[in-house]
Amino acid sequence: QLNTFKQILPNLCALSSHDCREMLGESLILMGEIGVNDYTYPFFEGKSINELVPLIINAISSAIADVVDLGGKTFVVPGTFPLGCFPAYLTLFKTVVEEEYDLSHMAQ
Repeated sequence: QLNTFKQILPNLCALSSHDCREMLGESLILMGEIGVNDYTYPFFEGKSINELVPLIINAISSAIADVVDLGGKTFVVPGTFPLGCFPAYLTLFKTVVEEEYDLSHMAQ
């Protein structure tokens, strides 16, 4: 996705790479959500995600550094969405205890 962004970036800027740097420098850049498939795949394969975490963090950091090199200054880097709310996860980890589907009481 980052390579595609780099390819279309010149089409978004008026005339020059300086214009692109200026545009990116004035933009709020949403970087993400990176790594969701990397986290979800091991779940369905019954594997640990611990060994993947450093690789995913490295990929996110590298992508941000690339956009900084292009002129980006202001970023939002969200974590993964609350995967436990996805129907596939609700089905995979189903329970007959209804309270486990709404754990907001634990936050109190």
